[in-house]
Amino acid sequence: MRKLYWKLFTLQDRNKIIFEVPRLINYHGIIIHLSLLSDYCLNLTVEIDGAQIASLADELSGYFAIAKQDDSFNEPAIVFISIRFSAARGEHKSIVPNVPG
Repeated sequence: MRKLYWKLFTLQDRNKIIFEVPRLINYHGIIIHLSLLSDYCLNLTVEIDGAQIASLADELSGYFAIAKQDDSFNEPAIVFISIRFSAARGEHKSIVPNVPG
């Protein structure tokens, strides 16, 4: 099984990335682990078919600077993705909607 390590950086809003990026990833592969480290970093472990790696990288290039990936692999792969939020201050704040009751 092939293993890839992607370190990605963004200036975009953390909540937007947390909502949209896993949705894109699930279209191409399966998230087998996700962890949020304060507001600094989002780590994902993704299991993906080798033929889908290039299309996933293309989708993510709309949010991050990511190099073109080779799509000639037919074997499954594990992609370790670390997304760093450049505007992080170390104060983790989660938006919780008001629920009546």
